Amino acid sequence: MQNGFLENMAMKGIWTFYLTPDGIPLSLAELALIKAGGTIGRAFHAITYHNLVPTVSRQQICKAVTGGIATVTEIKITHSELGTGVTAPANGDTGLQTPTAATRKTISSMAFSSNQMNFTSFWAATEATGTWREFALFLNGTGTSNSGTIFNRVAINITVGASDALTIDGTVTVS
Repeated sequence: MQNGFLENMAMKGIWTFYLTPDGIPLSLAELALIKAGGTIGRAFHAITYHNLVPTVSRQQICKAVTGGIATVTEIKITHSELGTGVTAPANGDTGLQTPTAATRKTISSMAFSSNQMNFTSFWAATEATGTWREFALFLNGTGTSNSGTIFNRVAINITVGASDALTIDGTVTVS
């Protein structure tokens, strides 16, 4: 489409990874307080990264907008996963480079407001222990590692200790 809606559409995401040393993931209420500049009464460490929405995801969105999907589940974001791959995110990505099945999670919370989508995933202590270099969300995935269509890919560098909980909260803006 020349000079059309989809050609000019941009999707940008900001992802914050919160480590909580008490082993309990942040709650949605705590996230809201933090985002509003408030305090929550317990320790956390936050690291922010930006994402890439690869071609396969943008194609799936185009397919949905033009009525080329059979059911809404084909476009619904369902899972998040961490991996250890160190290759930079690229438009040609079709999955995580080195996914870690043990970290595959159903999305805990998702919502939208105007042209922004918000997604949150939680891992309790011991569920995400390790050093992680990549993160992604998946459309129409299952519990199987790297299943579904990758929605976004984020290059990260975080280490989660055995007693740390991990909360990942992201906002994707369509402009």
